[in-house]
Amino acid sequence: MKTIQHECMLPKQPRCLDLPPTAGCCAKLICTLRSLLLPCDWHHGTMFHIRSRKNLALEKEKQLTKAHAFVWHPYSAIKFYWDCLGLVVYLCVLFYMPFQVFFNCKNRYDAFVLFSDAFAAFDICTRFITGYNDKDSKAVILHLGDIAKRYVKGSFTLDLIAALPLQIYQPFKKCTHTIWFILKLPRLMTLKEKWKNAYEQVELSYLTTAAIGVVVRVLLFFHWMTYIHYQVPVFCSQLSENEYVWSNRSRSFNITNDFHRYTTNLYWVVGLCIGAGYYRPVEEILIYDLVLTSVISLVGLIFIIFTFATVFRLFIYENTDHFIFNGKLKDLKEYMGLQRLPNILQRKILLFINYKFNGSYFNEEYILNTINEQIKQDINMHCCKALVTRIPMFQDMPVAFVNTIIFSLVEVMFMPGEVVVSQGEPIDCLYIISSGSVTVMDSNGKEITHLRDGAHFGDDALFEPTKIRKTTIIALEITETYKLSNEAFRGCVRPYPQIDARVRRSVQFSNSKLRLRRMTID
Repeated sequence: MKTIQHECMLPKQPRCLDLPPTAGCCAKLICTLRSLLLPCDWHHGTMFHIRSRKNLALEKEKQLTKAHAFVWHPYSAIKFYWDCLGLVVYLCVLFYMPFQVFFNCKNRYDAFVLFSDAFAAFDICTRFITGYNDKDSKAVILHLGDIAKRYVKGSFTLDLIAALPLQIYQPFKKCTHTIWFILKLPRLMTLKEKWKNAYEQVELSYLTTAAIGVVVRVLLFFHWMTYIHYQVPVFCSQLSENEYVWSNRSRSFNITNDFHRYTTNLYWVVGLCIGAGYYRPVEEILIYDLVLTSVISLVGLIFIIFTFATVFRLFIYENTDHFIFNGKLKDLKEYMGLQRLPNILQRKILLFINYKFNGSYFNEEYILNTINEQIKQDINMHCCKALVTRIPMFQDMPVAFVNTIIFSLVEVMFMPGEVVVSQGEPIDCLYIISSGSVTVMDSNGKEITHLRDGAHFGDDALFEPTKIRKTTIIALEITETYKLSNEAFRGCVRPYPQIDARVRRSVQFSNSKLRLRRMTID
């Protein structure tokens, strides 16, 4: 979760408090490298689990002991950068390796594949020195013995098998070394862990994260199934005496173009996964062939069902608020019909509901009760600051006074045709139009003017709350306004006695200009 960065004006503490000022370049370099192993304040895990700067300092002190000096903290910078690098390497090699089987006798000592094996082996070493967050105690475990014990009981065996360069061994004379690539698939679990650390740090939304996961899973699944569909017949043709049967069954051994060979097998794999299968004359039944097609069809069917379920879940997640809104709206219509409300009133209620919620459902009261008062004030500041500072009597005023005015505003909404202010009645509030429009009518029912977004009226009420209005103001459309009562204004201006007279003069000057304008028009 991103936080508002505080630009501290205090001198920054050195990375290593125990480093003397006369330390050489080598000592400073070691200090810098060691600081990469410590938890950092910008890591998402630090903000969620450590939570405070004091706890962060205590966590660093705990790690700087001799037993934990060179342990990678799970919330350290080096752990995050290493996971990002591993994410790129593993993802690239998982897309790269299946292509090798479609090339004519590719080199067993492929540089990129060997590099990925070396990277995976080094990644295993880092797992033995990287701490973890214990879910039961909610504490970060940095003891090497506990780390090793947990990793060995977990995915160590699969990671070790996936890191072995088995592809340099060729079982048969023909190019069959690529069969060992199937043992690299356990890297998917490591890839998932590194992806989780990356997307939580960059704060991708749940929908974006899940959508990316679906796309990558689909691409990798069909990519590797295409590899298996071609690799197994190539390998089994060396085990079977009926090699010609495998060749006829595959119908792709004799395709010279590598890309054509890949797309042909991809087409057949998709057909098997969706249950369409492919046609071939049954000349001889091979157990390997039956097992291969059955496994691909069954696994493909399960994967497609899982993928569609995931996509459907994302669709429901994205549209839940719309579904809830439509359900609540249906209940409201049934209630209005039960109460036999007139059609005009029903349309008015539906117009208000649609304007208020804009086709989505949210519990505004619950949200406002969840956030603290400071955030509520920040929301009011964002919504109302431009409106208040546009009023002449509040311009060039102290910031503290303007903020007090903003925090005292109350939101009021008027429906079309609703009377905001009636002639002959006192008005004790200043109204500021946020959106919408109103009409101002004189005592004869003649329209004087229209007021729209950003306009205000009733400023006399701040000083003469008992003054009788000579005009009627009616909302022409759904109009959102903010009102400031005379009582609230008195409370705001009380700490600033010099401002009271200043605001009064500004109101009197504005009223005189308005009267002069009306006389000119008449």
